[in-house]
Amino acid sequence: MKRDIERWEIVFGGVVFLAGLALRLRLALITYLNPDEAIHALLALGSWGDALRNSLKVTHPPLMMAVTHAVLLISRTEFALRFVPLLAGSLFPVLLFVWLRRVAGRMAAATALFLLTLAPYLIAISAQLRSYTLALLLLSASLVVLEQALESDQ
Repeated sequence: MKRDIERWEIVFGGVVFLAGLALRLRLALITYLNPDEAIHALLALGSWGDALRNSLKVTHPPLMMAVTHAVLLISRTEFALRFVPLLAGSLFPVLLFVWLRRVAGRMAAATALFLLTLAPYLIAISAQLRSYTLALLLLSASLVVLEQALESDQ
């Protein structure tokens, strides 16, 4: 399988990525925090110790609580809180594209990129203060790194 990326893959990936990002940005800008997201944001306020202690009291993952606390140190707007899940939801299909291109070929990777980037449910959870898209991003990054490690001779 050829390793170099062809021009159509770059153009296709860029157009799909920008379309998915625009849809996620629009949804993040027109919605308000729901009660569960608001509680998550309120529990992340305070010091780092308070945020970590509060993360043990709720069912939200501690990593997302720490990320939310770091974002709250910079800005307290709803869009800023949604930015990390939004960015993670936009980037995980790209990393999965890179992995699938190595494993299954160009057309399978392009199809997965298109479907995962423009899937309505994935767009909806990307615009919420949830940890699902961050988990998907870390999972796809680990697949890329694992595949690279398995292909290396070391």
